Amino acid sequence: MRRQGAGPSQASSAEAARARQYLSNPPFLIDCAYAHREQVKQGGARWDPNAKKWFAPNVDTLRRLLQPSSAVHCNPVGLCARSVGALLSAINQLENA
Repeated sequence: MRRQGAGPSQASSAEAARARQYLSNPPFLIDCAYAHREQVKQGGARWDPNAKKWFAPNVDTLRRLLQPSSAVHCNPVGLCARSVGALLSAINQLENA
């Protein structure tokens, strides 16, 4: 049974809101596998020794690391996999504004 008020448009708007919130708080923490640390570093990410996480210092680096065509699989910290598409769309909207 489907919950009332949780339709696809509301879910996608919630994901877009989470993506905008994420973009408003740089640096952008990302989760990447330890085995990919060299590729992540070459992609422009930096290591935060206090948070013990990789981060993208700017939106361009974040977009490069999150692209589906990227050789390295990274996820934004605090966002589910479904929100990555919304995040990439929000980045594109920022660039086109």
